[in-house]
Amino acid sequence: MSGRSPEMQKFIDNMTKEIYGKTLTEFTSENICPCCKKVVGEFRDKISKDENAITGMCQQCQDETFN
Repeated sequence: MSGRSPEMQKFIDNMTKEIYGKTLTEFTSENICPCCKKVVGEFRDKISKDENAITGMCQQCQDETFN
């Protein structure tokens, strides 16, 4: 994922599961965006791809969240 410590990954997974019903690790391994529950597709640039590695969000959800 993004080089997180095991403790941080566990915290993020627990938080994501509480909010979205699955862990971020599960979403990432299934290539599913935790926000919209759709398959993660292509990214327009490296920054967007790097953001996906952190949050798991697809390009559309990143655009809606950060723009």
